[in-house]
Order: sequence, then structure tokens, then C-alpha cells
Amino acid sequence: MDRVSLDLADGAKRREFFARVGAESCDAVILSEGLLVYLSPVLVGELADDLSAHSSFRHWAIDLATPAIKRRVNRWWGRKLKQAQTQYQFAREQGTAFFTPHGWREAEFHALFEHSIRIKRTMRDVDF
Repeated sequence: MDRVSLDLADGAKRREFFARVGAESCDAVILSEGLLVYLSPVLVGELADDLSAHSSFRHWAIDLATPAIKRRVNRWWGRKLKQAQTQYQFAREQGTAFFTPHGWREAEFHALFEHSIRIKRTMRDVDF
């Protein structure tokens, strides 16, 4: 396994990297847990387009926040997020339908908070 440092906001470098990895792959799964919420909707759309441009990138596992979760997180952890020079940005009302025009379709959906309660692994200090 190789580690690569890559600024996903740099479209040219992102596409170059995806082209190289895409050519070396035949049935890749892209995992982006904990990433998309920190990106702008425009950047998430560009990322989705660039990933879908490669037929070897067949599956993409993502986690999504709702607009309500985005507001809560930015309110609860706003000071810490600001210190880290970030905030929750991507939380679309249409959920996974956002990705349809970018070449992706939902195969499965699992409600994060329902599952976290079921397995008794909720976020600390958060009242559901």
C-alpha cells in the first residue's frame, strides 16, 4: 500500500493521480469516510465527476451529513473547527441524489445515527 499526499482541490493533480490509479485498477472501491463534509459542494461535484470518469472506479463509499447535522456540528464544535481552519460545508438536502448527475447512483444506504444507536456507539456528548 502506498500513501500519497494530494490536495484534492488541485484539479489537475487530482485528475493526473486518478488517471494513474485508474489505469492500474480494474474494480476499485473508493473510500472517503469523514472527508466530503469538509469540502465545498462545487469541489465535491468535481471530485465525483473525476472519479466517475474512470471505469475502474466502480464503487464509492461515502458518508453524508444532513443540513441539520451540519448546523449542529458547526454550532457545537465551531470554535475547534475554526482553530483547525475548517468547517462542515457539504450537506445537501437531496442527499445521495446530488451524485446522480455526476455519474453515480446509490446502491445501498445505511442511516449512520440509527446504526450508531443500535450498536451503542453514538457520539459522546450528543443527545439524540
